[in-house]
Order: sequence, then structure tokens, then C-alpha cells
Amino acid sequence: MIQHGILNSEILALRSQFATESNFSSHDLAIALGSSEHPARLAAGVLSLAYEQVAPNESGTFGGFEFCRIAHCLGAAIDELASDDATVLESLIPGFTSELPEEVKTWADSVCLTRTRCGTARAWAACLKELAFQHIHEAIVKSSLGTGARPRNALRPDETIWGRCPARIELAGGWTDTPPYTLECGGDVTNTAINLNGQPPIHCYCRILTEPFIYLTSIDGGKRLQIDTLAELLDYRRPGDPFALTKAALAISGFAPGMGDWPQDITMREMLETFGGGIEITTLVGIPQGSGLGTSSILGAVILGVIKKMTGRAIDQQELFHDVLRLEQALTTGGGWQDQVGGCVGGSKITTTQPGLFPDAHIQKIPSDVLDPKLNGGCTLLYYTGLTRIAKNILQEIVGGYLNRDSSTMAALGEEHTIARDIAEAMSKKDIELFGACLDTAWALQKRLCKTVTNPAIESLLNRVRPYVHGMRISGAGSGGFLLMVCKSPGDAAHVRKMLESDPLNERSRFFEFEVNHAGLEVTTC
Repeated sequence: MIQHGILNSEILALRSQFATESNFSSHDLAIALGSSEHPARLAAGVLSLAYEQVAPNESGTFGGFEFCRIAHCLGAAIDELASDDATVLESLIPGFTSELPEEVKTWADSVCLTRTRCGTARAWAACLKELAFQHIHEAIVKSSLGTGARPRNALRPDETIWGRCPARIELAGGWTDTPPYTLECGGDVTNTAINLNGQPPIHCYCRILTEPFIYLTSIDGGKRLQIDTLAELLDYRRPGDPFALTKAALAISGFAPGMGDWPQDITMREMLETFGGGIEITTLVGIPQGSGLGTSSILGAVILGVIKKMTGRAIDQQELFHDVLRLEQALTTGGGWQDQVGGCVGGSKITTTQPGLFPDAHIQKIPSDVLDPKLNGGCTLLYYTGLTRIAKNILQEIVGGYLNRDSSTMAALGEEHTIARDIAEAMSKKDIELFGACLDTAWALQKRLCKTVTNPAIESLLNRVRPYVHGMRISGAGSGGFLLMVCKSPGDAAHVRKMLESDPLNERSRFFEFEVNHAGLEVTTC
């Protein structure tokens, strides 16, 4: 146990405060630091406890998400205490550095914390919170249900693999599927797989080439890339890279040292020659970016499914869902499991997982009558707002609230489980009025979790259609994307359609025809 100016009894007391089941919050810690007779010793004790949690990972042992909880909580508390952006850490907590044990100082230096300790308190806090998210990313990326064997080509020279998948529309329970909350508390999400304008909108094609290169093409993006080196393939964390998802999917599928049993000094040419040829992967997505329909994760699932088919591996559902979770963490976007489950498994369903590093999704199908416009007389409408958003920023706010044990965030997350079950029950009863009311409740919960999921343009749109609907919500993380409306009658739906077509929200706004898809992910060889 770490000792310095910090007492063993203090470390033990702190450890209980940061247990997974504890509701001790970053705000509570800020109060404790502000009123303590020895704030430097207390802050040093918290950072030392964080170090204790992450240190075993040096030997490859996963120690859970306690480090993320402690580090983010301390960063948020320091952020709260700092009076402004210019406040220096050592003036905020005098003597903090001198209270740290040597091994903690050494570790802090290795993760760049000491480089900011003499700077502003908020810069130091931001660094600490970023470390918390990095640990989440790394822990999940390293986890795998696969074998880690070298990938081998299973295709004939003239074969092409075609993968296609519906989008998913979230109904309720979102954020209970997101790590680390879902891995520590389990999740409940209700969603539905949908076709858009008559077909599944997410596609991936793959074939083997004689040349030892990788060619990536995005049809909807109008771009093509030739990759000649492993360094190019593994450079998938650049913002705005249209091929980041495909690169990362190849990497975690074994086309990278450390992901397969390759020598560390292997070249991509040598890897592909051993594999059995070059690779061409083409993607096509018929959904606007930032749609809130789970596009990124579902496309990741389709690409991974195609790669599994290419390498002769069975598409195991649990492994695929977890690999998409790893894929999103590798890209640092940090999504959950609901998108890939929602798209890859057809129909409407409520999905439940128990706590654990490898979520085992229990999927219960439910009737789609109140949602599918083909079954409810056209009472449901799907309207693209023309507004796009980045889910990562919203996600970090909500995950940060969970790590900080923010009371409002914790209460709303608890209610997400309940409303997911309520919507599933309303759909099972085929009660369209109750279904609409539950959608309203789910949307209100989204706004409680993160105020930026809405904006004046969205609220204006909702107010315009409110008299004609039982309920509605923006799908996904919010702040843009698609609006699902449950109208009171086919006549009300026709009125809303005419109103928004004659006076759209903006030049990009439009209706999409949709229907429930019951096939889910399909991967075939031609």
C-alpha cells in the first residue's frame, strides 16, 4: 500500500468512497477538498488511489474501471474548485506535489500529468479526465472474444462478398448500453431495425486482389484510398478520416501486429502475401451523416461481418457485437452496443445485458404494429431535420456524469431502464397512444441527461407538430438527425407531411419512407 504523508486509514476510507456502488460524487469531493484541513494530502490520496488501480495494467491485468471513476472525479472536483481558467494548481492546493509518493510522481510524469501540474488547475483537470477516457478505450480494445490467430483468405479469386444491414431507430434506454455504465450496471434498450426508402441503407462489398495492397472506396463519400504500409492502415484516429472505420475494422480483425500473432517487424506486403492477396473494401451508406440512426456502429458491424466471411470465420453474434464495441473505442468515439444489436437483429426488440466486460445480449422480440407505417395506417413519420451533430461530445458529457456520480445523471440513467421496458410493454399491447406518450418520456429523459441534445430549431419544430401527435423523439444522441413522430391519425400524419413539405425546417430537411426490417444483417458471397 502506498505510504507517504498519506495515512493507510485515509486510503482505506477513500477506497470505499469510490467503490462502484458508491454515490460519492465529484461535487462531494470538491466540498471535501474545499473544507479539509489538509487538502493537499486529501488530493494526493485520491491521485494515489487512482494510481493503485491503474498500476497492475502494466503487467497486462485488467483491474476494472475504478481508475476511470477516481481520475475523472478528481479532475471534475478540481475543475469545480478553480475560480477561473487562470487559477494555478499549486495555488489552488498548496503543497499538493510534495505530498505525492515518489512512485505516483513517476507515474504522473509518464502520463504527462506533471507537465501540467505547474500550469492551470483546469488544464491539469482536463488532462486527468482525458486519461480516464483513454483507460476506458484501451481496456475495451484489448478485450476480445476471438482467437487472435492470423487471418487467412477464404475466397476464390472471382468471388465477392456483399454485406447489407438496416439502420436502427432508438426508442428508449439509450446510454444504458454505453461503457463503462453498461459493463458495471447492465443495460436495457428498446429499438427497431428499419429500411429507408425501400431497402437496407448500409452496405459493404469486398474482394481479393492479386496485388499486395489494400484499396478502400466510399461510394457515398466519393473517395478512394490505396494503402501501402501498416503505418497508413493503423493511422485511423485522425478526425475527419472517411476510411477510419474500415481501417480500424481491419486492424482489430487481425491485420495488425498485436491483434494477430504476427512478428512486430512485419510489413504489410509480407502480411498480405501470407494472408493470400490484397484486399478491396467498398462501402455505401444511404443515410446522411450525423443521422442518429446508429450508422457508424452498424457500418462497423457490416464491415466486420464481411471481413469474417472473407477469412472463413463464423459470424458469432456475441463476438460481433463486442467487436463493434471495441471498434468504436479504438476510434475513441466510445459508442455502446445498442446500435449494432438494433441493426443486425431484425424487427423490434428490447435488449437486456447484465454487468460484465463482455455483455451477453438477451434479445426479446416485440410487435412492430404501432411503429411500422405499413401496419398502423401511416400514422408514424420519419423526418430528417437536416441538422447534424457529433455524438462523441454528448457521450463524453453523459459518461463523465456517470463517472462523477452526478445525482441527476444517475437518476436519469436509472429511469432509462424503466422507460425501455415501458415502451416494450406499450408495443406488446399494440397501444399506439401509450407508445407515443412513452416516446415523449424517453425524449424528456434525453434532455435531462444532456441539455445540448436539443436546440431552438428542434424545439420550434416539435412545437409546430405537437397538436397532431401522441408523442415524438429525436433518435439517437439528439441535437439533430431524425425525428420520429407518432401521429394521432392518418389524417394528422397527412397534415404534418404537407405542412413540413411546404415549409421545411431547412433546405436539407425531408421525409424518409421507412418500414421495419425483419432480416437484420445479411452477408452473402457472390
